Amino acid sequence: MSLQYKPLSLVALATTAVLYGCGSDDSVEKTYVYDDATKTGLWCPLPQIVQTVDADYYPLSADEIAALKAAAMARDGAAFDAAEFNAYTYDYDGINLFDVLGLTLAEKARQVTAKAEARAFKVSQGQQDIFGDGFDAWFDSWFASVPLTDYLGKSERLSKASRGNELSLSSANNSEEICYTPPAACPNYLVPDESGTFTCITPLDNPLAEEQPTVGYMAPAGKAAIFYRSAQHITDGDNTEVYKDLTIHTWNDPDCTAYQDESTTDWGVGKPAAGIDPNYGMYWTMDLLDSPDQCGNMIVYNRVSGAKRISEADLRVPLANSGHLANLDKMSYLQDGITANNYDGRLYANPHPLLGAAAGGSKACGWGLELDVTGEVCVGQALAAQCPVGTIAVGEGQEEIASKCILEFDPAATTLYLRGGFNDWLTTNQLAYTNGKFRLNFSYGSHPESATPAEDGTVNYGFKVADADWAEASSFGAIKGGDSPAVGSEVALTAGNGVGQDMFIGLKEDTIYQYVLNATNPAAVTLKINEVPLAVFPVMTIDGEMVELEYSGAGQFSSRMTLAPDTYSISIADMDAGFAVGAGTDTTVVLNQPYPLVAAGSALSLTVGQQNEYDFILDLSTPDMPTLEVKPGKPLGNTAVFIRGSLNDWLAPASDEIVFDDASRSYSVIYGLEASENAYQFKFASEDWSTVDMGYSAFDMSADADAIPLTDVGGNIGIKVDKSSSYLFKLDFNGAKPVLKVSELPIYIRGGMNDWLEEDQLAFNATNAANSNEAGHVYVRTIALTTDNVFFKVATADWSTVNLGAPTDDGLAVEIGQEVSLAASNGNLAIMPSVAGDYKFSFDLTNKTLVITGPN
Repeated sequence: MSLQYKPLSLVALATTAVLYGCGSDDSVEKTYVYDDATKTGLWCPLPQIVQTVDADYYPLSADEIAALKAAAMARDGAAFDAAEFNAYTYDYDGINLFDVLGLTLAEKARQVTAKAEARAFKVSQGQQDIFGDGFDAWFDSWFASVPLTDYLGKSERLSKASRGNELSLSSANNSEEICYTPPAACPNYLVPDESGTFTCITPLDNPLAEEQPTVGYMAPAGKAAIFYRSAQHITDGDNTEVYKDLTIHTWNDPDCTAYQDESTTDWGVGKPAAGIDPNYGMYWTMDLLDSPDQCGNMIVYNRVSGAKRISEADLRVPLANSGHLANLDKMSYLQDGITANNYDGRLYANPHPLLGAAAGGSKACGWGLELDVTGEVCVGQALAAQCPVGTIAVGEGQEEIASKCILEFDPAATTLYLRGGFNDWLTTNQLAYTNGKFRLNFSYGSHPESATPAEDGTVNYGFKVADADWAEASSFGAIKGGDSPAVGSEVALTAGNGVGQDMFIGLKEDTIYQYVLNATNPAAVTLKINEVPLAVFPVMTIDGEMVELEYSGAGQFSSRMTLAPDTYSISIADMDAGFAVGAGTDTTVVLNQPYPLVAAGSALSLTVGQQNEYDFILDLSTPDMPTLEVKPGKPLGNTAVFIRGSLNDWLAPASDEIVFDDASRSYSVIYGLEASENAYQFKFASEDWSTVDMGYSAFDMSADADAIPLTDVGGNIGIKVDKSSSYLFKLDFNGAKPVLKVSELPIYIRGGMNDWLEEDQLAFNATNAANSNEAGHVYVRTIALTTDNVFFKVATADWSTVNLGAPTDDGLAVEIGQEVSLAASNGNLAIMPSVAGDYKFSFDLTNKTLVITGPN
């Protein structure tokens, strides 16, 4: 049988009645026509295929029928109707028929082939070296864990038995040919594979040819063409911007050697397009070898961002003259929204145009991949638990990246280099290693004359961090689907050939970029890139202890230390860079005051009177005017500080402690206030009123548009509010003097009753009529509810300052009248009143509890 199909007309066939039932019309008879040119016997109308009768096609045995019935009963329980059960027509949805019926002869043969292919793939990943003598045992165990549906598709025993039952087949019919419709659902540009090697394959002739416009370019002899149609393509329109910066990477390797040398490219350089077809998109032409292999390697990508099109995995073009990779005219097509064809775990372009093609059919994943929970995306299989000691898993959960085990990185024994387009991917820029971190200050000069800078003046370059040999364990790139490197950010990296992706960064002329690869955990390496004012890695020595000052932004390097009350001697230098700064005439550093440093100055002196964490900030934003500032890590020290005033009888309950946020260097507390003509008075103080006591004069008042005016009331701070609501009190310590801001912070009931919008705001619950300036932490809202089940949470507009739901991610059903505890989880709260009406939601922010009462 030929593995390629032609849509042959039945009128061309001479027939002899033997077996009936080919196609939907039972008058179509079995044929014994044999065509020497196509090497085919019986011809069947698509989507049927020719098959030879064997035991796979015998009707179901009594044991098989009993097994199917038992499986159906186990699934359906009391709902199972034995009288209505028909083994051939019953709906077995959700039942694994491989478990019930086992494998057919054809499936067993395909399993053997699949296992050999999977083994070859794992060997190509280097897993034989990783597992050593235990490879065979590991591989057998791993392959056994792969779901049969991953490589066999849907079980065919029932559909084949049904065909056999229709035709009353038995061993007497062995070796005869029949028409059979496999249970595969192929897209309209593919057909079922008669050989059973694959689920669907490309037909030799284009099944959509009559519906498609003519291709504007056809590859002449000795050339191949690759077309890519973007989802944004404008048919017969101007697509210049759509395909701007797109290019193609092509290369030869031992499996696919097809291109002339001048048609291969370096990554990041690419090949100019031959043109843009009005219907089929941008295309490139390649010069082929005199006897090319049956495939060619290629990737379509954006040369600026590095983003790949169609797939993150390497792609291939089919170039064979026969078989499932046949491509007689050497024209190949890719189109957004249409998955590349998967043969033996490799992704191939289609040899026919895809315009008008439906993307239907089952999603196919290669070896080392599995479908994610959506069933639409192939991701790296979970593998970490199987990796031997001294190795780690890479590629897990990454889209279209096959997972594997690789040797664990040994930082202390490795020399790493910054390698990219800016240095021709060479080893000219070595990173220095100290204490688990690799560092490099990379000075970028002028752009190449051939480069075209972006609007911000940068030129984009691809790069990786790797050793001289590109060893798998020490060649680091981006994680597919993870964060992209950017100046001022830190991103996770991964090693692994084919796993770590090329990274891209835009560089400005005459700028110093600092690269810090953190390998303190070799299994979780990160990279941070910063633009720095000087090419230094300053180290502070304080009483003989050396402390690295890390870049923290805005031209500043910093570190935090815990110091006991004492006087300390401080010096700052980077001896490798010839950098040293210190004291001038006066050596004393005063807390919270920038100290002007001088080149090659003497040691500094710092005295602290309280044990605390202290931030050391070296400011090099003006390189010729460096300063050092030392200030407490927590500006108010380690003593608890409270909001104290008329709102809480000037007491200091635990609920009223102001909370420090290190990232914003600010303290805050949320308080409920009643609308009143009378001013509340308050201060910020420790419980003893002596360690901390901050009134009006201690602050600058915020000038933000949403800030509520504050007044000086005899040294206390005064505030009036015209709305009973929740308010945020925030103390910002980023400047020389702290800034105080009070603003309304609405808290809402957000859920299905209001489309999760900011509509049902909680109001402060004032309960004491005798007190016109009541304050506290309980808020209420009355909401009309129906008897429908509704999900909800308690949250602010930003879903972060307050975002409270069920105690766990599993969710929680709230009973009317019963207090429930809330937590910051992904679980929603749910309520289903038995009676429609108005229900009162009472929320206690201090205790994080909620009570719903009603109907009112």
